[in-house]
Amino acid sequence: MRAEIQRFLTLLENAPSDRAARLDELARALDELAVAIHVLPEGEVADGWEKEPKPPQVDYNRLSKLAARSFPELGYYPWADPVGPIGEISMTGDAIDDLADIAKDLSEAMWVWDNVNETTAAWDLHFGYRTHWGAHLHNLRAYLHTVITQL
Repeated sequence: MRAEIQRFLTLLENAPSDRAARLDELARALDELAVAIHVLPEGEVADGWEKEPKPPQVDYNRLSKLAARSFPELGYYPWADPVGPIGEISMTGDAIDDLADIAKDLSEAMWVWDNVNETTAAWDLHFGYRTHWGAHLHNLRAYLHTVITQL
């Protein structure tokens, strides 16, 4: 999981200049994160976790600007609640927000991995996947699939 997280974060910093390569690498990085979270053992919260130092605040605005610079072709996309009523008005997703949110959650989990322990980081990653970054990943991945097939 560490390698997949690092690959995603590095891609955000150093995306290829070629559009097709950039989007293909992002798609692959997201796919690898989705697979890796299912291979990663669930983990558990370390004893005394509440007394452990907390991750430093990750700068969402910096990540958002980085995502916009690295993936300028991505933007807003229509999204509908997959379990909502059929015909319900669609909502709007934001690929740049998705990238920044995923990067923020994964950066914080890496800090836990490095400064607390691997089992607490695994717990944090699974919790975040189920409650936040996993939805961003899968919504973005569906949008990205369509963008890539239209190249």
